[in-house]
Order: sequence, then C-alpha cells, then structure tokens
Amino acid sequence: MYKDAKGKWRWRIKFNNGKIVGDSGEECKNKQDAIDMIKKIVAITQYDEE
Repeated sequence: MYKDAKGKWRWRIKFNNGKIVGDSGEECKNKQDAIDMIKKIVAITQYDEE
C-alpha cells in the first residue's frame, strides 16, 4: 500500500519478480478502506470453484 500524489491510499499486488499483476484502480480515502479492499480481493481468490 502507498499514498499517491494526492495523499490518497492505493495498493498493488506484485509477483515475486516485481511485475504488478493488480492494483486498486481507484483511490481510497483512508488506509482502512484500502485494507478492506485487499481483504475482499483475497477472499475472492480463495473461492474454490468446483
């Protein structure tokens, strides 16, 4: 997570090789909003479709 030039929170998901494979796509007003967004992404990726 990081603050952008406007002071808003954003996040990126990177592979071990440093390539960015996902980002917030929009700014978050506060750090907790960014954390909550990341938690939702993690929950979705843990869904096991049969």
